[in-house]
Amino acid sequence: MTVDRRWIWLLGMLILWGIPAGLFWAGVGAFWQWRTRQIVQATWSELDRRLDTWVERAQNAVGAHLNAGYDRLQGRSLAPDAVATAVNRLLAPFPDRAIQVWLLDGAGRRLDQPDAPADDPCRRVFQFIKHPWTAGFPFTADFFQRFTEVGPSLDFFWHVRGFEGQLRQPRMGKQCLYRWTPTAGPGQVGGMVAVIDQERIPVGWCWQSSRPTLADTPFVAGGIAEDGVRMLPPQISEGDFAELLRQARAAPTDRLVVGGWQYALRSVGAGTLLLMGAPLPHPPRSLLLALFVGYAFASFRLLVGSHRFVVGGQRLVLPLRRKLALLFLAAGVFPLTAAAALAHATLAAIQDDLRTAHRQAAYARLGDLEAGFERFAAEREREFRHWSRELGAGRLTVASLARLLEEGQAAARLSDALLIASTSQVVFSTQPVDKPEVAWLLAQPLAERQRLVSLMVGQRLSFPSPVVFHRVMELPPPPGALGKNKALEARDRAFQILSKVARQYIAFADRRRGLETTAPPAAADLVVEEMQSEDGQTVFQMTKLFLGQLLGLESTEANGDFFFADVPADRHGKGQYLLFLILHPLNFLQPYLEASLAGELGGPEKTGLRAICVSPYFDLGPSYPLEEGDPFPALARHMVGNNLRTMETTLEWQGEQIDAVLLKSHLMAGYVFVHCTPHRELARQLAPSRWRAGLALAGVAGLSLALGWLVLSSFLAPVQELAAGVAALGRNDLQHRVRVETNDELGQICELLNRTLAHLQEMELGFAIQGTLYPAAPLRIGPYEILGKNRMTQAIGGDYFDYFPLPNGNVAIIVADVTGHGLSAALVTAMAKAAFTILAGRRPDDPAEIMTACNTLLFELLQRQKMLTAQLLVLDPAAGALTIANAGHLFPLIFQADGSLLPLSLSSYPLGTKKAGRCALATIEQWTGPVVLITDGLVEALCPDGTQVNFPRLQDAVRRGLHQSPAAPADAIFENIRQLTDPVPWADDATLVILRRAG
Repeated sequence: MTVDRRWIWLLGMLILWGIPAGLFWAGVGAFWQWRTRQIVQATWSELDRRLDTWVERAQNAVGAHLNAGYDRLQGRSLAPDAVATAVNRLLAPFPDRAIQVWLLDGAGRRLDQPDAPADDPCRRVFQFIKHPWTAGFPFTADFFQRFTEVGPSLDFFWHVRGFEGQLRQPRMGKQCLYRWTPTAGPGQVGGMVAVIDQERIPVGWCWQSSRPTLADTPFVAGGIAEDGVRMLPPQISEGDFAELLRQARAAPTDRLVVGGWQYALRSVGAGTLLLMGAPLPHPPRSLLLALFVGYAFASFRLLVGSHRFVVGGQRLVLPLRRKLALLFLAAGVFPLTAAAALAHATLAAIQDDLRTAHRQAAYARLGDLEAGFERFAAEREREFRHWSRELGAGRLTVASLARLLEEGQAAARLSDALLIASTSQVVFSTQPVDKPEVAWLLAQPLAERQRLVSLMVGQRLSFPSPVVFHRVMELPPPPGALGKNKALEARDRAFQILSKVARQYIAFADRRRGLETTAPPAAADLVVEEMQSEDGQTVFQMTKLFLGQLLGLESTEANGDFFFADVPADRHGKGQYLLFLILHPLNFLQPYLEASLAGELGGPEKTGLRAICVSPYFDLGPSYPLEEGDPFPALARHMVGNNLRTMETTLEWQGEQIDAVLLKSHLMAGYVFVHCTPHRELARQLAPSRWRAGLALAGVAGLSLALGWLVLSSFLAPVQELAAGVAALGRNDLQHRVRVETNDELGQICELLNRTLAHLQEMELGFAIQGTLYPAAPLRIGPYEILGKNRMTQAIGGDYFDYFPLPNGNVAIIVADVTGHGLSAALVTAMAKAAFTILAGRRPDDPAEIMTACNTLLFELLQRQKMLTAQLLVLDPAAGALTIANAGHLFPLIFQADGSLLPLSLSSYPLGTKKAGRCALATIEQWTGPVVLITDGLVEALCPDGTQVNFPRLQDAVRRGLHQSPAAPADAIFENIRQLTDPVPWADDATLVILRRAG
């Protein structure tokens, strides 16, 4: 049948167009799917980041608006009537009475009332809150008599000190912000105090005013506030926006894909829903079209060029010089590509090492900050312990200790101090001098002081600790002056609490020193009844267990305070006092951080350390240092919310990639430390390595091209010789030999080709000879049929089988296995063939004599260099008897009618091993089943699990093969064994001969 070449060309054209085009578009689709997932994930992250920024800006919207208004007004001279206009313009977005604002000059005088008296409450509050918290404020007796005219309470303003320009919320529903420009003169705006009623601020205005500007981005932002204000993105219609809000509220996730857009969602507060979206990415259709047109043009040119070869019958011959040119390019391109990949991997490893080194250095710096604080705290602890020991030894008087404590308090180094004697007498107590309630009360006459305290307790107003109460009420009232009022009851109760606490502390210390033998109180009495709250219980139990140590408690009630309790002992070791100190974070953490992080502000470098305050329980003060838009507070809150100790991340800040390391402080409750490194700093350190890698890559490229040229120039002659040798091999000219001129790899290949030709020549001869050793077809004699099968591991081998009639009418069946493989084993099988054929014809009635004669002949010829296992069966067709002579060979498998095997024992030595060797002989008069003769290649074949086929598996394979294919049982048996061993190749030649009854 002749096939038209045009159809072949057409089929080739369809294959060349269809398969590559399908693979091309499948690859493009897979790549674009992978790229789309990357883009979508990156977009999700960016949307989440922008939404978080929006939420933060909205939460600080009022403060940002007031700060911006003050920035516009500061330094300007305003007449009293212009002040009201400026304030009204500043408060225009807000309802009436939502915000109160007072503008002042640098000295604190109100600009709307320049003639206001010096005791004006607004002026006094401003003087107080702009005063540094680290310095005591000079109170007077009447300083805060009218504070309620400005704000909720003095304690409200006390929480605002030290936070200029930051919106503070020390009391629910009320916030405060103040600014101060000390250089402003009289009549110029130099200060502002704003008190905000948060409940009156419209929520929608906060979200609208802080809504991000997305003009130059593909993003859209919108939502609906809890007060009903709708923020409609300009790219979305009213109907689509309503449907989007409906699906967003019904979606259980914070991400949504609607109409080809992806949206990130945030539910804030009671009913505020924010969303920010971006269009889903689309494939670059123009680029894909250009790629496909280029592919179509190139494939069309190839098809046109191939037409004359396929249809015209021409042969495509690529000259050797072009092949060498391609090889030359490959010799240059492949090493260059490998060098480029190696350089890229090396640079990536160096960059990872640099980042790891920077992060380790960052952890070291953060660890130094922790260690520094530990040393700082240890110094304080040693100082307090020294005071306690000196007091107990009598080298420090109570008056001197009181003076030291008051000095420490005045320098803002401690908050509260209490000294109680073992007689339950409160010897000394302090309270921060900048607590306005205490300072004002102490400045009042005693009778007025007692009256005011009684009113405060009766009205359940906030009041300091019992220690402060004792200090305020330290003198007994005149007889009958007040009677039994609540103030005196509270005073008596405070004395009882302090006395009981002191007795338990001192008793605990005496028991620890072995001076108190009485049993400790029951568990229920460890904490006084009045201190059963979590705060009191924690402070009381922990400070008692750690007497003489500075203890920090991070809990909601402890408010991050630090406590020091100790019981000084007298000369006899008995406790005589309880010294109890309380240090607020403002006394302890903030001074250390201000001193440790001085000069760490990142600025344009965006590097250095930061300390982020994330405690929800107390105001430690502003984080150090922070800039506008700093992303680290959000990361710190995320760490605390997920209970993470450390965090390593890469983020984008102000258009630059930053590598940040965050560590939650273990010693400084409520703080997360941040160390950030710009990627350009890593790139700067990586630049020398990049230069070295580039030079090395250029060197490798030049060297590879030079070596390629040298190799190719010496490649032509051996390649031509190899081509001639391969052509001779194709012509079956096995007498051809390749000329070897070099000793390199090509020369070795030429030599190997010569050996291959010689070996093939020998194998051709051996194969031709060995092919005559085996019977050409099965033998059928009388009611019996004999057939065999052989499988060699090489072209020629050492297994041999034969069957032929004897002169006396019997049939001889021979199976033999020569040690080894290849040509030498094949020659021995040829010798055995000749010996058995000749000797069986001479002695047909004596199988044992045949085996003995063969052994003598092979022993003399082989000189024990080779040996041969053999098995000779002589079948008497008329009588049905079998005579078996065995010489070291595997026993035959003689099956009975029921499928069982007839047991045999025919142990003997192989032929050629002993000069007077004798075979084992057995005669079987009656047998019903088939007889199978095998060589060890079938038994010793390896299965995939590493075990041999062995006799039980072989017997099962033989039984199944005899029944599976009666017409070709040998093939079936070989297939069963192959299924057991696949895919492991057979290591030895295998032979099988079957004697069975015909039909």
